[in-house]
Amino acid sequence: MKRILIVDDERDSGYVFELMLRKEGYTVDTFTDPINALKTFKPGYYNLIILDYSMAGLNGLGFIQNVRKLDGLVKAILVTAWEPSSIGNDLQKWFLKVLGKPVSDEVLVEEVRLALDSI
Repeated sequence: MKRILIVDDERDSGYVFELMLRKEGYTVDTFTDPINALKTFKPGYYNLIILDYSMAGLNGLGFIQNVRKLDGLVKAILVTAWEPSSIGNDLQKWFLKVLGKPVSDEVLVEEVRLALDSI
């Protein structure tokens, strides 16, 4: 069973992503607080992380940088309303894909499928 961690401080976004991915057969854990998600993160447990960029306490880039110290193999997709170039030029170093919000169900499911098929 493929396990996905969603970290998005917009409760509705995380909930919609969770429902959509559970419907596809994935095991999903969702957090609205990135600090709490990082505290409970278990190396080797998740196959994929879906992150928002702009979150209180710790942004998505900071989150994945901390996670990679614990688990260098976990894959990540950034979903953000920010223009990627305003976040930084090295996003491909940290994320498989950067998707703009709003993201359609079909696009998210396809990107998750592509990410997890390579495992």
